[in-house]
Amino acid sequence: MKTFISSLLVALSVSASTVALANVDGEKVSGSYQVGMYASSEAAKLNVMVAKEKGTQVSVQLLGENGQVLAIQRLSKHDTSVRTRFDLSELEDGKYTVVVTDGSSKTVKEVNLQTKRPVQPERFISVR
Repeated sequence: MKTFISSLLVALSVSASTVALANVDGEKVSGSYQVGMYASSEAAKLNVMVAKEKGTQVSVQLLGENGQVLAIQRLSKHDTSVRTRFDLSELEDGKYTVVVTDGSSKTVKEVNLQTKRPVQPERFISVR
């Protein structure tokens, strides 16, 4: 458990430069939680780590381009740190949104899903 918490703290500190804690208006939030997000080394997996105060209920949602809820993870009031993973492999390329909220504050992060296209080799003909 100590290793997991240490890993969580390291990931949160590393991801602080890439994941802004902001609400829809772009203001800093002063909620009862912190969020770290990073792409997994496994293809099309997104890790979301939340450190929160005990007694606070937090939900993590994955939304589609039209705002439809594709997945939701509700964190227990008893947990203080949780890592959840979203499998994006079955989703179409496009823009998705991860929303983390405790009811009074909200963190919103946009996720771009794009398939790498293989590079087509160019063939040249040379006549001598």
